[in-house]
Amino acid sequence: SEHLDLNSYPPGRSSDLADMGKQDIVRITADSLNLVTNQFAINNIKIIKNLPDIPFIVNGNRSKLEQILVSIINNAFQAMAGTGTLTVTVEPTDESKFIRIKISDTGKGIPEANIKNVFEPFFTTKTPGDGTGLGLAISSTLVKEHNGEIHVESKADEGTTFTITLPAYEETDTDKE
Repeated sequence: SEHLDLNSYPPGRSSDLADMGKQDIVRITADSLNLVTNQFAINNIKIIKNLPDIPFIVNGNRSKLEQILVSIINNAFQAMAGTGTLTVTVEPTDESKFIRIKISDTGKGIPEANIKNVFEPFFTTKTPGDGTGLGLAISSTLVKEHNGEIHVESKADEGTTFTITLPAYEETDTDKE
């Protein structure tokens, strides 16, 4: 009989922070993009992927990193309401000490008055029933758990760019043994 471990339910959604390890953020970004694009009718959304051919390794929790990216990509699709361009870029920055992930949409943008609130819990500009206002608050918390930063830039009617910066994985002496 199949033993169900409730501590790891749903599968892969462990909330244990000790569950951090080497993660290829390029692959996780690609996987997250695929997860979301499978849910949306993206016939009129153009997706531009600027993903390196080589892995970039961060220290992280795979399911949490996925949760961050899926949430932001999801918001981007919703903001574009079926038409537009989504650009996802992963690149090293600051002499490869950090990895930057940029997710840009050409959606309706976030009004300037709201931009400072987007990471606040329960803040939402969506119609009631369309969003809890927790997605970005949780994303922001999870990015901080990874010692990273998340920033947003937006122009009304032009679109929004979320930038996540994560420290690159550093080999320590214990890894080399």
